[in-house]
Amino acid sequence: MSLHEVGDFEKIWDNNELSETETSSNFSKLGTVRVEGCNKLLTVFPLTSTEKRWQNLKEVYIFLCNFLESVFEVDGNGREYSDKKAKRTTAIMLLELQKLNLAKLPKPKCVVYDEKVSKTKTVVGFPNLTELTVEECECLTDLVSLTTATTLLKLETLQIERCEDMREVVSRGDGEADQMDEIIIPRLWSLWLSSLESLECFFYGSSPLFLFPSLEDLVITGCYKVKGFIAEPPNGRPQLQDDDVASQRLFNEKLFLPNLEELQISTIELRALWKNQLSPGTFCKLKLLKVEGCTKLLSIVPSFMRKRLRNLECLKVDDCSSSECTYEGLDAGDSSTSAGMNRQT
Repeated sequence: MSLHEVGDFEKIWDNNELSETETSSNFSKLGTVRVEGCNKLLTVFPLTSTEKRWQNLKEVYIFLCNFLESVFEVDGNGREYSDKKAKRTTAIMLLELQKLNLAKLPKPKCVVYDEKVSKTKTVVGFPNLTELTVEECECLTDLVSLTTATTLLKLETLQIERCEDMREVVSRGDGEADQMDEIIIPRLWSLWLSSLESLECFFYGSSPLFLFPSLEDLVITGCYKVKGFIAEPPNGRPQLQDDDVASQRLFNEKLFLPNLEELQISTIELRALWKNQLSPGTFCKLKLLKVEGCTKLLSIVPSFMRKRLRNLECLKVDDCSSSECTYEGLDAGDSSTSAGMNRQT
């Protein structure tokens, strides 16, 4: 189904005008939805776990809808179940959705909107999503909740660009982080974060541990306010302050990247990339490290990272004027580093 500059409507589907039978059957074979230039539209998909309209939905493309407030809207009529960590939970799973592409949407502050008028906690999941792209969604402050992140079992590529107000990619939710030891996004192999002017972190908090066992390519560029990939407040304070940047590292022990091969970083204002203590195996397969325009970095590869970066083949550094040392402790005749490493400064 494709809608291009069609009408002055605020909703495509209205649950209030459909019986339960109609809600369950209408559009149940819908596979692709493309919406472009519908400027009065406020939301696209109403969500409940009692209807089956979206059971075959595989691809969603939403572009240039100037007043869109959310892509998915939870109406609170889902099926409840109980578990040890929540008294009542509603599960809404888009089981077949594989591609979600959002671009040039100036108004939405969230992808999934939940009024939370009841005491029921709603979990919206995308267990078969493989490709997620978000571009020029200026007011979007985060992408998904922590609970939703646990459902991204098949996500392979995540690209976020030019979202001016985004502060974090995964939000903490209401006490969700305290109940989890680790989050695994098992198939993600490419992560691109670009021109996110307000981005402070991928996730904010001291727990859980984030595991990306398949991630090979990581790009962080034009995110000059970033305080850490997994940022945690010092001294138990609930929020990071601007003066905390000096003590922060881009990567710490809350992140597991055993298969990362290419890392590109540009225009961030941190003074250091690595915390001395990292998860075992993280960065050990890194082959390419490219650092550009990071004018406050004091060192690119400190001595404690040399053993960990034993497979590094190419190191490119440009416009890092404060860096006192690119590869700390490396002498001209040093044979303890990768023999084929190409250093470009």
